[in-house]
Amino acid sequence: MNDSLGRRALAGAAFVLLVIGAAYLGGLVFLFFALAVVALALREFFNLVQVAGYEPYRNLGTVLGLALPSCAFLFGSQALAATSAGVLLACLIATFARRPGRSVADSAVTALGVYYVGFLASHMVLLRESPSAAGLDYGEGFAVVMAAFAAAWCSDTGAYLLGRAFGRHKLWPAVSPGKTWEGAVAGLAGAVGGLALVRWLIGGPIGWPEMAPLGVALGAIGLVGDLVESALKRSVGWKDTGSIMPGHGGALDRFDSFLFVAPAVYYYLIASGYVTGF
Repeated sequence: MNDSLGRRALAGAAFVLLVIGAAYLGGLVFLFFALAVVALALREFFNLVQVAGYEPYRNLGTVLGLALPSCAFLFGSQALAATSAGVLLACLIATFARRPGRSVADSAVTALGVYYVGFLASHMVLLRESPSAAGLDYGEGFAVVMAAFAAAWCSDTGAYLLGRAFGRHKLWPAVSPGKTWEGAVAGLAGAVGGLALVRWLIGGPIGWPEMAPLGVALGAIGLVGDLVESALKRSVGWKDTGSIMPGHGGALDRFDSFLFVAPAVYYYLIASGYVTGF
């Protein structure tokens, strides 16, 4: 193992332990973890769009982005609709604070960051809290959070490792030159493996019969999230959005897939009748 891959593995292992610990404890600990992710990812997103020539409302966007998971924790998914309306209203009001000709675009990228990061990340909190709100054991929330994380992480890891080793056919070079079809297929298999690992170790609501189709779907959704972030970085010529984790880039790099996988798992659980929202 070369030094670069070794640092990447060590940083990834430390991060996995941090997430497992926060998710296991749940409550305010996991909420603060989610808020830290949102704050870091929003900072990176606003840095990115600023390079593209926009001037986002950083302070307003950060406050609004942090408000979404906080309201999800305090009041449940029902609060997201009302909070989202408040986000739009605040961004519309803010358009009058900027010079004509730029205010609408600046407000638009601010709102995009709030929804892309804050709204999607709110589902981390909903996954952790909704089983308890449905009358199930509080530990069930840990299982569903870890299922979502494992699907995203194992998909990313499988795509990265096997794509590097066997990738020959480019997936979408205009958006992400390093991704290959071979890596994408490995990512789908990795997502299935991640769900199976969590089911085997700690249980949870995702049964063996639906493991394969759900895993493939989550792997594909995670890939979309990865490509969305790649397109954003590609537009300004960036490789990573930050450097908080050696070999992994920034918070947005680490959570790009999970931001899309978490809502998918949450709404799957609602559709299956496991939770009803709260």
